[in-house]
Amino acid sequence: MRFLAALALVASPAIAEPHYITTAMADVPCADALAYITDPKPDWKGAGNMGMAFGYLLGYQAATGGDLSGNRETILKRITADCDESPDKTALEILKGY
Repeated sequence: MRFLAALALVASPAIAEPHYITTAMADVPCADALAYITDPKPDWKGAGNMGMAFGYLLGYQAATGGDLSGNRETILKRITADCDESPDKTALEILKGY
């Protein structure tokens, strides 16, 4: 029981704070957020960020219960094209429009 209490105390900051990829998708221009996928840093952290950002797109698609790719091959191609048309929007604003 003490172990669970200690674990909850240690893990609580990670649970309370949103991940920076989630924050990027909601708060920065879409091109900056999508750069985690389209232009990752060539190191382990860049690979992890790319996976997290792509996972965000797939998770959002799964949460909505359908295929959000529209007339594109993938959700990534669709959001990238829409970001090029509206670079002032965030990735989340674009996703909410699907």
